[in-house]
Amino acid sequence: MAKKKVVIVIVEGISDERAISSIRKYVRDTFGVFIHLTHGDVFSDNSYRKGIKAVVGDQVQKVMQQYKYTKNEILAVIQVADTDGAFINDDLVIVDENIGESKKYFCNSIKVSSQKKAINIQQRNKVKAAKLKTMYPTLKVQKSINYHLLYFSCNLDHVIHGEMNLNDKEKEPKAKEFDKKYKGKPKDFVDFFKKEAFAVKGTKRETWEFIQRDNNSLKQYSNFHLIFDILDDLME
Repeated sequence: MAKKKVVIVIVEGISDERAISSIRKYVRDTFGVFIHLTHGDVFSDNSYRKGIKAVVGDQVQKVMQQYKYTKNEILAVIQVADTDGAFINDDLVIVDENIGESKKYFCNSIKVSSQKKAINIQQRNKVKAAKLKTMYPTLKVQKSINYHLLYFSCNLDHVIHGEMNLNDKEKEPKAKEFDKKYKGKPKDFVDFFKKEAFAVKGTKRETWEFIQRDNNSLKQYSNFHLIFDILDDLME
């Protein structure tokens, strides 16, 4: 029996996987959806000695090797990233000694406790913004596999829970709660991500142009709803 074709969805961590796991039910049995975890943000990680296209390609290669997929069996790769305020001006990274050790996201700023941390965040933003700008127009990875990059702003928790600064211990139970709410309810799952409150209208390019403006990459926005159009096209 021929192996069912698959769409690979790339996310950062376990809570991300759990929160969007209902995407598997959306496609019914037309093809499989494999959610791959990078266990970290490949767009802000400076440890890679390769360009971001090669780094993403390596993540796809991991799935291909582990599950014996060929390029012809992969219909598309859809990667989902948090914007994390990457496109804001440096002056919106503010030093506040009372903020605590961890950085805090706000809808109009990122606050940190020292000037050194502010410089680090400013540098991280430049690195991440450049990598996102490289990948969102990219159409292919591994030379021939269709690729799409979507986003949550300022992060997934902000979009689905309305909270920007959850720690890891808080993320997991909330992701479970969200998954439980929409499990077996693909229409409700779709409707949630198409809410006008945060779903950015327009083409993929237009939604990316929007999120780069002003401090939009700190606000509650997403173009994740475009995943349903991508999957619809693949199901035709």
